[in-house]
Formats: sequence, C-alpha cells, structure tokens
Amino acid sequence: MILTHYTCLLDVHIKVHGGGFNGQVEAIIPALSRAIANFDTSTRRVLKVYNQMTLDKRIKERKKIGKYKARKARVFRRR
Repeated sequence: MILTHYTCLLDVHIKVHGGGFNGQVEAIIPALSRAIANFDTSTRRVLKVYNQMTLDKRIKERKKIGKYKARKARVFRRR
C-alpha cells in the first residue's frame, strides 16, 4: 500500500475465521482501508483510486435440488 508514513502510528491485530487465505486477505484489505480513512480523511481519495475501498460483490451460489453442489451433477450411467 502507498501509505508508508503511517507505519509507526498504527498497531493492528487482526483475527479472521473461515474461508481460504485469499478470501481472508480480500476481507482484511477493505476493513483496513476503512479504518485508515476514518483515521485520516485525506487518504480516502488515494484508497478509492487504488480500488481498496470496494467490497467484492460475489457470493456463494446456492445448491440446487438433485445436484451435489451448485452445478456438480450426478454421473450419467447408461447400463
């Protein structure tokens, strides 16, 4: 991140449960960006330019009836 002059001012401890490593990182980045923007409002424009303030809108697709997962179907056996 570009905000290197804040490294000595902030002490952050983060606990994240669930999901994989990338999912956890993608959850931490907007949270830290919002905290920094609340701490110093002049950094909000920089964080928005580098797309750090937006959340990922993708969600898990629901499981359909008769399938193993959302899209994984049973194997068709002819005999």
